Amino acid sequence: MSAVIVEVGARRFVVPYECPCCGAVPDGELVVPLTPSRDRPVSPETAHALGFPYCRKCLGHTAQWDSVKNLETGIKVLGLLAGIVLALVVHWAAGLAAFVVAVALSVVIGRARRTSVKAACGESCACPSIALAYLGWSGNASAFSFESHVYAARFAEQNATKLVNVDPILRKVMEGHKLARLAVPTPAAAIRAVPAAATVSDWVDRIQTAPGRVARLDWLARSLDAFADPTDRHKLIVDVRADNIPEELRDEVVRQLEARLR
Repeated sequence: MSAVIVEVGARRFVVPYECPCCGAVPDGELVVPLTPSRDRPVSPETAHALGFPYCRKCLGHTAQWDSVKNLETGIKVLGLLAGIVLALVVHWAAGLAAFVVAVALSVVIGRARRTSVKAACGESCACPSIALAYLGWSGNASAFSFESHVYAARFAEQNATKLVNVDPILRKVMEGHKLARLAVPTPAAAIRAVPAAATVSDWVDRIQTAPGRVARLDWLARSLDAFADPTDRHKLIVDVRADNIPEELRDEVVRQLEARLR
C-alpha cells in the first residue's frame, strides 16, 4: 500500500489514541522527527518532532528495522578498513576483494534481518518500519504521511473540519473507511474507558505515570468525565499546561478542556 498524505490547516489537531501501525490500544510512545521534503517546504516555526501513541510490540519491530541499516553500514565500514590494510600490506586486489566480500555480506545479512523483522510483525501491522512521517508545518498546514490507510482515515475524520488539500487518494480512503464501518459497525477509534472514581491527586498520579506524553493527554481527557466540580477540573488543566507536551497537542487539549469548563 502507498502512504496517504493528510494535511491539517492548523497547528492544533487531534491525534487518535491508537497505535498508528496496528491499531491496538497504545502502551508507549514514539517521537517522530520532522521529515522535510523538497515538495513540501516547512516554516522555520515548525516543530522538529512530535510524539505519537504507539504499542510496545510495534515499537520493538520498528527499532529492529531501523537497526538493520546501522548493521549494514558497520559491516561495510569494517570491510573498507580491512580492504585498505590488505591493499597496503598484501596487494590492492586483496583489498578490493575484502571490500567486495564485506558489501555482499552486508546485503545478505541485511535481507535476512529484514525478513526476520517482517515475520515478527502482526497481521494488522501497516509496515515493519515507522508507520508515519511528520512532514512539518508549512505556514498554512501541518502535513503527515501514514502507512496505515485505516489510521489515516481516522486521523482525517477526527480533524475533518480542518482538512486542506484533500487529494483523491485520501478522499477514497475516507469513503472506503466509512463504508466499511457501516457494513461492520465498529468504533471509529479505540474505546475510552473511564476507571472508577478517584481523587484529583489519584488522577494526577495516573497522568504522571502514563507511558508517554500523548498517553498523559488521554488520561487528562478521561479525568474530566470523572469530575463535575470546576475547581477540580481547573487543577487538571493547570497540570496539563505544566507538562512537557508538544505545543500542537497541548494547546488542542487545553482548548477542549477549557471549553468544557464554560
